[in-house]
Amino acid sequence: MTTPYDSYLKKSYPSTPLPLYVYETTSYLAAYGQQPVFMADEMNLENSAYPWQERRLASENFFAQKDEFQDRGFLVNNQIDYLYLPKAHLKNINLDLEKMFLLNIYENPEIIIYTVQR
Repeated sequence: MTTPYDSYLKKSYPSTPLPLYVYETTSYLAAYGQQPVFMADEMNLENSAYPWQERRLASENFFAQKDEFQDRGFLVNNQIDYLYLPKAHLKNINLDLEKMFLLNIYENPEIIIYTVQR
């Protein structure tokens, strides 16, 4: 799972090349990671008449982090094993790693990947 696409994030980059996650809503994460993603490529989902809006809202609610028990349940109930977080999005997210049972398994200057512990 990753953060929902934010079209306004593109404006925070003064020059190109832009990271894929700010360019457009795409399924790059599923393609590169060879793993299913909870919510991606809204444009193609819309074109195929897939009812994606509920997943987008659920994803937004999770990243709002308003209820730690509900958010942890969201991860477990949706069988989410990894969180892929671009660091550009972290200023808007306040994850309690301990309460969410998240373990940092990879980090570079652009992203952090957490595994969801069961």
